[in-house]
Amino acid sequence: MGQVIKIRGHHIPGILEYFRLKDRKSKRDPFRKLRIEGYDGDYIEYKQKLCEQLYANPEQQIRIVNTLDDLCGVCSEKRNKNCTNLLFTDAWIAGEHGFVCGETYFAREFLTYTRNKN
Repeated sequence: MGQVIKIRGHHIPGILEYFRLKDRKSKRDPFRKLRIEGYDGDYIEYKQKLCEQLYANPEQQIRIVNTLDDLCGVCSEKRNKNCTNLLFTDAWIAGEHGFVCGETYFAREFLTYTRNKN
């Protein structure tokens, strides 16, 4: 993961929740909500690997975007159509967590945010 990873603003809360549970060494499944909502296995597996890589590599750069990202690319067509209609929410959700669409951050900034919220 040497290149800058693009992450949609509305994907931030799920990543932060993964970091929070990982820090607490919780046995709770951070992807339980996605399973209940009917996301497919490929999407959940990709998101889990992405979260694990970001957690393990605090120097990984992340660019917050309000366009479809790689995570959207492994999602089902039905969800992608719904996601496209919700692009306006990315900037709002990113802002709720102190991040700005179009800006680049390090994964450690996500970790710091999570640890300061606990």
